[in-house]
Amino acid sequence: MSEQPFMQLYVADYLADTLDLSTVEHGAYLLILMTMWRHDARLPNDMAKLARIARMSVTKFKPVWAEISRFFEVDGDAITNRRLSKEHEKARKKSEVRATAGKAGGHAKALKDKEAAYGNCHADAVASSSEARVRSQKEEDDDDDRRADASEPDGLMSDACRAAGVAFGSLTGSGGRFGMSPKEVDALRRWQQDLGLTPDQIIASITDQAVRLRSPPRSMTYFTPGLQQLAAELTAPPIAAAPTPRQHRPTGHGITINPEDFQ
Repeated sequence: MSEQPFMQLYVADYLADTLDLSTVEHGAYLLILMTMWRHDARLPNDMAKLARIARMSVTKFKPVWAEISRFFEVDGDAITNRRLSKEHEKARKKSEVRATAGKAGGHAKALKDKEAAYGNCHADAVASSSEARVRSQKEEDDDDDRRADASEPDGLMSDACRAAGVAFGSLTGSGGRFGMSPKEVDALRRWQQDLGLTPDQIIASITDQAVRLRSPPRSMTYFTPGLQQLAAELTAPPIAAAPTPRQHRPTGHGITINPEDFQ
C-alpha cells in the first residue's frame, strides 16, 4: 500500500474563494478540509462530528457551518468538497504510480546484485552478503519509521492531535506534512506511564497549551514540559490548613470563659 499523499494547498485559489470568511470560519474550514483529506475525501454529514473536528461546541459551530457549508456537497450521509476530491484522486494516482515504479526498480536492483554476487570470489560474496544485510535492515528501519510517520493515529493519539490543533496531512512539520514520529509515540507513552497522567488530564493540558499558540506545534513533544508541570502539581502534598483559634466568650464581668473547659 502506498503512503497517504500529502495535501496541496493552492493559496491564491483558496484566498480568492474565502475573502468573506472570519478568522474562526477560516480555521473551521481548514480543519474540516484537512481531516477530510485523511479520510478519503469524505466526512460524515453529522453536525456533532464536524463541530468536534473544528474544535468547537455544536452551539458555536452552527453559525460557522452556515457560512462555510456552501463549500461542501452532500453525498448521501457524507459531505465532500469538489476541488479536494479532484486533487485527492489525482494525488492518489500519482502515489500509486511512484509506488509501482519503486517496487520495479528495487526488484531489478536485487537481481543485479544477485548476479554480481555469483560472479565474485568467496570473500567478495561474503562482503556483498554482509552489505546486503545491512542495507536490508536499514530499509526495514526506514519503512518502520515511514509507517509510524504516515499511519493514522487512534484512541488517545488521535484525541491529542485534535487537541493540539493538528490534522494529519496538514502543511506543517518536516517535508510539508505533520507526522507522528517514533519519538512522539514514545512521548505519548511516557506521559501516561512515567508522569502518571490520565487521558483526560493529558487532553485538557494540551488543549490549554494549544490555545496560546499562534500556529500548531511542529512536534507533539512541545507539550511535554507543560505536562511535566501538571504532574508535579498533582503529586505535590496539600497545604495544611491553619488551626482554628479557640473561641472565648466574655462574661460581662471582666472574666473570659472557654466553653470547652466545662465539657
